[in-house]
Amino acid sequence: MPDTKTGVSRTTVGGVAHHSQCEMYVRNYSVLEGVTWEERLKYLPDEGDGSDLPTQPCDAWEYDKTSFESTLISEWDLVCGREHLRSLSQSIFMVGYFFGAPLGGYFCDRFGRKKLMSGSLWAFIVVSVLGSVAPSYPLFLVCRLVMAFTGTIVYQASYILGERASCGAGTVGLLWV
Repeated sequence: MPDTKTGVSRTTVGGVAHHSQCEMYVRNYSVLEGVTWEERLKYLPDEGDGSDLPTQPCDAWEYDKTSFESTLISEWDLVCGREHLRSLSQSIFMVGYFFGAPLGGYFCDRFGRKKLMSGSLWAFIVVSVLGSVAPSYPLFLVCRLVMAFTGTIVYQASYILGERASCGAGTVGLLWV
């Protein structure tokens, strides 16, 4: 049953009617300025199935900020047709990890673990900070990709350097690897 009094479209989820989060009824509320409450009720249609009432997509959303001031979803409005972008962030991270693991090993062997580890660590720090203040979602995704790629190199190189130090190379040997 539609909620024609509030202007919020209704939708059915699992057989239960809920307020729609993505649509609202098309209304011209400016005609109701200066009109008494009783006269406003005359303007609203009778309760019905609501199928004849035109709707439009919402263009702004209000988020619950009691737990968090800002989230990934509220920052870029990843709702109403953009839900798929929520998981894209994690998928992009895994792609960076996928390519960082084999290429990181190759680059470590080719250019040296210590150099690559320190360079990757600095790149990881820079893109982490940049990603946390990214003004757009595509830039955030690029930062996530580079974070995973460089993070994997840092993990691999530091592990191998640590293993080498614990297997007889000693602390001095670790410094010259």
